[in-house]
Amino acid sequence: VACATAIPNDAFIVEYVGEIPQEVDALKRPDRCYLVELKSKSLWDESMSVFIDAAKCGNESRFITH
Repeated sequence: VACATAIPNDAFIVEYVGEIPQEVDALKRPDRCYLVELKSKSLWDESMSVFIDAAKCGNESRFITH
């Protein structure tokens, strides 16, 4: 993926879309090429992870991660 012009810092480029599996299922997948983990903390300092797997139902954004 290439861009013909400069991209400003913090600019929105494209939404990363895909299946949202449970953490247990996501970590068992043999092909994790398009699996992205988003980590966050709650108000109570509990860490959480959300996984997005674009392997079977993603868009062009899945090619940017490589």
